[in-house]
Amino acid sequence: MRLIALALIASVVAAASARAASGSSWYWSTSRAEFKIEQSTGIRAEFRADYIVNVDCVPLGAWIWSSSGSPREQLYRRFDCSFNVLNLASERTVERILIVMGAQTFQMQTP
Repeated sequence: MRLIALALIASVVAAASARAASGSSWYWSTSRAEFKIEQSTGIRAEFRADYIVNVDCVPLGAWIWSSSGSPREQLYRRFDCSFNVLNLASERTVERILIVMGAQTFQMQTP
C-alpha cells in the first residue's frame, strides 16, 4: 500500500513538472523572479527609474519541485515582491505581485 502511495505521489510531481516544461503552466524559482524584476526594462520605464535594487520576493501558493538541477528547487507561479526604484532625484519602495505567464514573461499586479 505504501509503495502505491509513493508511486502516485511521484507520478503527480512528474506530471506537474512536465506541464511546467510544456508551456501550459510555467513555474519559477524565487531567485529567477527576483532576477527578472531587476532586469525588467518595463518596470524601469513605468517608474522612470535608473535602477531597481533590493529585490525581495516571497513565494505564494502551490509549488512543484524543479525537474532538474542539484539541489532541486521549489518552483512557484506567484510571488509577493518588494523592491526599490532609484533615479537621480529619488528612491522609493514598491510592492507588487508577480505572476508567471511564460518561460520569460510575467505580469505585475498591485497587492
